Amino acid sequence: MTDVQVCRRFCRVLIVAGFALAALPVQFSLAQTPSQPDKKGSVGSVLDSIFGLKRETNGGGWLFAASKGDGEGGVYLAISKDGYNWTFVNDGRPVIKETAKGELMRDPFMQRGPDGVMRLIWTWSKEGAPPAIGYSTSFDLLHWAEHRKLLLTAAIPGALTTTAPAMYYDLAKKQWIILWTSVAAPGGKDSAPAERIYSATTTDFKQFAPAKVYFDPGYNVADATVVSASATTQQYGLLFQDERTKPLEERIHMAGGKALEGPWQVSGGPISEGWAEAPAAIPVDDGLLVYYHHFHDPQAYSASFTKDMEHWTDVTLKTTFPGGMRHGSFVHITEDEYNMLKDYYVHNDTQLEK
Repeated sequence: MTDVQVCRRFCRVLIVAGFALAALPVQFSLAQTPSQPDKKGSVGSVLDSIFGLKRETNGGGWLFAASKGDGEGGVYLAISKDGYNWTFVNDGRPVIKETAKGELMRDPFMQRGPDGVMRLIWTWSKEGAPPAIGYSTSFDLLHWAEHRKLLLTAAIPGALTTTAPAMYYDLAKKQWIILWTSVAAPGGKDSAPAERIYSATTTDFKQFAPAKVYFDPGYNVADATVVSASATTQQYGLLFQDERTKPLEERIHMAGGKALEGPWQVSGGPISEGWAEAPAAIPVDDGLLVYYHHFHDPQAYSASFTKDMEHWTDVTLKTTFPGGMRHGSFVHITEDEYNMLKDYYVHNDTQLEK
């Protein structure tokens, strides 16, 4: 090989490497944000692991992912700057669509991992079908990997359903914990079914520890989600739907614990009115803002606020929330992500337009 050929080959290598390096920030800019502290605490805090944050010091906003009806149309998104006033993404049309025949996308729960990748889980199966949770990942909130079924109920005797999943990253153990509601009849179809919260852990969403009971207060419960009072304390709250007595009495309650795995101790009375389900929370105004779905007509989202997780105030009149959304979850997004979603419209499911 001549000196000229060696020089040409070396130049080609430099050019290719330059293009690859230039592309990296574009590919990952929406998924990763600077590792610097914010006013709520340092990166890697309890608050970050609960709300899936990789927050910018300033800017950004909140994303709400939810379903409509029974989840047949896909996942709908709404965004907010302050946590109180929300607007639809894509003019109220679904942004994330089903990819498999018979798939539902009900009860979506979105969370950003420590790797910057956004993860989404949801209720896949209708009642009466084999219970399954859906799973997918995304780098930009718009393009999602092929949807997969997570079959997590093998260790639950008589499991009939798997609904309302949630997931959190355990910073100390470097693993994910997935929660969901299952109705199980251990004695067979003629036995009395019980509705409890179950959990399983994983590091890669391929291999899972056997499912186990996560929360059992001795009566039927559903729709559990974990919250934290602040970034610096190891005090957790478990919001859940108390399903005792008639539907009029179904309200949102809270249990307290000192670890992500529990155990949990129910304390105090309900934090919501009746006909309430699907609690979801965000930290705002040095407190916790909890939304829940009022599922009796007229159906709508209501909200309660607390600064100490003991005293609650109804703040529904301070909020504006898109109609028709059901059982969703919140996650913090960057300023770039917020602006991208604000201007996002789809026509004929293929063409992107501003």
